[in-house]
Amino acid sequence: MIGYVKIYKPELRVIDYELYRAVYCSLCRQMGKLYGPFARFALNYDFTFLSLLEISQKKECPAYKKARCVFNPLVRCNNVKGCSDELSYAADAAIITSYYKVKDNLKDRGISKRIKAGLVYPLFALFYRKAKKRSPKVDEYVKEYIAAQDDVERRSSDSLDEAAEPTAVMLQRLFEDIGEDDISKRVLSRIGYCIGKWIYLLDAADDLEDDIKLKNYNVLAVKFGIKEYDELLIKKAREYITSTLNVCRTEAAASAQLLDVNRYHDIIDNILYLGLEYTQNNVILRKKVLKNTYALSDK
Repeated sequence: MIGYVKIYKPELRVIDYELYRAVYCSLCRQMGKLYGPFARFALNYDFTFLSLLEISQKKECPAYKKARCVFNPLVRCNNVKGCSDELSYAADAAIITSYYKVKDNLKDRGISKRIKAGLVYPLFALFYRKAKKRSPKVDEYVKEYIAAQDDVERRSSDSLDEAAEPTAVMLQRLFEDIGEDDISKRVLSRIGYCIGKWIYLLDAADDLEDDIKLKNYNVLAVKFGIKEYDELLIKKAREYITSTLNVCRTEAAASAQLLDVNRYHDIIDNILYLGLEYTQNNVILRKKVLKNTYALSDK
């Protein structure tokens, strides 16, 4: 997961921002508790959203308690109490997907990325062994995603739908598992699929120049026949997928309206209607991200 699923802070009420931050900090704390302090580096906003959706369905209202931040002891953060199971699922998923990402980076053509991956691989391999035992289903989802994605890249597919399908299906399964009943599972399944497809295509647009330079597979480069840096073609490729990205965002947001949530409704809407759009615009239009716009940039 990339970390694209963020809130849009300027349009979020202070109380909702604090609640979101509490979930983020609690997930960070849970990852440290389960896997050790260095596992916290696998945390990102995408998994915070997963935890947020799972906790939002709980019938019992969670409690919140102030606790000192591990990385900045001078700061006292709100933490969610009584939601260890919900936080643990996202923590396991974060570790497992990060492990496979590090493993994939070892094969990257960029030297700096390979060196960084080599340095952290032993640590993440250790985390992964524990996470696999805790959440074998999640590991199976990610393994199937890796195999399907490798097949797409091996064939150098120029189909956006085919290239995005492995990521979409993986998130579909991860989201479906946090549903409380059959109806919520179906709704969450669709949200996960749409967001997964959106993440993959947006990441392809974001990495387009780097992938062209390093000769890495990128579905947009293949579709538009971009083999060397060409500013006009790159711009055209990014603009081409805008309508598909908009459909993914719209469908995810519409599906979320069918989800029976007991809390965090305004935060979820903020992310799906405003946060995704703002992130997308910054990638597609190459705008400079405003400081302190996102969730915890001022932490």
